[in-house]
Amino acid sequence: MSGLACVACKKFFRPLKNGAIIEEGMPLDDLPVGDPNRRWGPYKLWRCDLAQCPGCGAVVATGFANHNFAEHFEPNYAEVRAAHDVVCRVDDCGGYMP
Repeated sequence: MSGLACVACKKFFRPLKNGAIIEEGMPLDDLPVGDPNRRWGPYKLWRCDLAQCPGCGAVVATGFANHNFAEHFEPNYAEVRAAHDVVCRVDDCGGYMP
């Protein structure tokens, strides 16, 4: 069993890509969490796995590595990011529930 299931399609997600790269964003201003006008910038790069629903095609990132492999304050961050195929940047504060 994959551990992830699509509630809408009632199917288990299938592996799509292992070792994908996700960029975590960080807020650049003091607007409240959830404010659509909040600005975001680069923060960290993470390795993860992608899984896809065979029914609707939804894709989720899961199985994140224990540690990020690059952070925004490192002098070579832009070069490291450019050298990888970043799937997306997640602009959200972890654990926030509307």
